[in-house]
Amino acid sequence: MIAYFPANVNPEKDALMQDEIFGPILPIVSAASVDDAVRIIRSKPKPLAMYIFSNDKSVTRKLIESTSSGNLCVNDVFWQSNWIGLPFGGVGESGMGSYHGKSSFDTFSHKRAVVERPLNSFCETLNSFRYPPYSNLKFEFMSFIIRIFENCIVPVGG
Repeated sequence: MIAYFPANVNPEKDALMQDEIFGPILPIVSAASVDDAVRIIRSKPKPLAMYIFSNDKSVTRKLIESTSSGNLCVNDVFWQSNWIGLPFGGVGESGMGSYHGKSSFDTFSHKRAVVERPLNSFCETLNSFRYPPYSNLKFEFMSFIIRIFENCIVPVGG
């Protein structure tokens, strides 16, 4: 027979609460009020996951809106990590980026900006206004061109 004994955890002093925990330990921290819970959570680095147990939706909403964590689960544990369609990942010291499904693809992909313009005499004539020596005429011409085309940028292949 295996017996489990709950430990009393002091979130402000125990060594257990100083770093991220990757199980099999799940500390349960009680708070006297929702404001006290927010204070305790904010006093530590942002956790990879946070679990809220409450039947009071206003308490849950305040904790969600007043804290930051990689993931959050209300009235259960670890489910947010099991659903492949939900992003999983940390913030701050717990890491940046999300994994699972499309989030994995996006995290491990590099989105590169590519600008391509034709290299011909007409374009070079237009672009000559960008190069020194500068004058008021060049500045006014480039300002005019920018105002005309500022909403006309189309991505390559778009």
